[in-house]
Amino acid sequence: IIGGLALVMLLSNRPAVTAEGVPIITNNDQYNDVLNQVKELTKVPLEKNARLDALTPKETEDVQKAARLLDALNAFQPTIFAPYLLAAKAYQMLGKIETAEQRVRQAIYNGDQEMIECRKRDDTSRLAEVKLTMTEAHHVRSQLLLLMHEYAVALDEANAVLESVPNSPEYLAGRASVLMQLGKYRGAAADLRKALTLDSTNRSALALARLFNQYDPPKAAGKAGSP
Repeated sequence: IIGGLALVMLLSNRPAVTAEGVPIITNNDQYNDVLNQVKELTKVPLEKNARLDALTPKETEDVQKAARLLDALNAFQPTIFAPYLLAAKAYQMLGKIETAEQRVRQAIYNGDQEMIECRKRDDTSRLAEVKLTMTEAHHVRSQLLLLMHEYAVALDEANAVLESVPNSPEYLAGRASVLMQLGKYRGAAADLRKALTLDSTNRSALALARLFNQYDPPKAAGKAGSP
């Protein structure tokens, strides 16, 4: 029976699975198939997470499955960086902050290596794509470090992000959240004002502005903005 099942899986090119139901990927076709599954599972949860909306129990189950699949993808292709970033986001949504931070650190390491290779090939187009994704990876790491109370390093990451993309409302709100924890209220207020000027509907900036103004930090900081 076992031999028959193995033959069926071989002929169908479906990956074998572990006792926990995690696929054991052995070729690129299987990799791409699993990656497509991950994209389908995470599409709605990522959109809702960006809007600061709560996930349903079913969506949480989908993210849990996606995280396991992403770990399988990364086991097969450990040098690619984008799936590690997606894994970090999945684990962050699940509240597994340290695991998420480990994944995003690996994403950043792999991305740095790919940028080196792009420069060697003089592949400016791919280099630009990688840089954009790496900026997002540093933003994710900054927010994870904030949750881990590593505020100084979180600020370093947030500063680097805004050096690359200075006019992102989401990234400005991200740095503002770190600055607030460090008691740097003037800087936080400035970031929130700029974020809301760029996009008055940005949910992250609006939520932080409400919190900022309710907390009533030193008046010298000025108001962060009006929701």
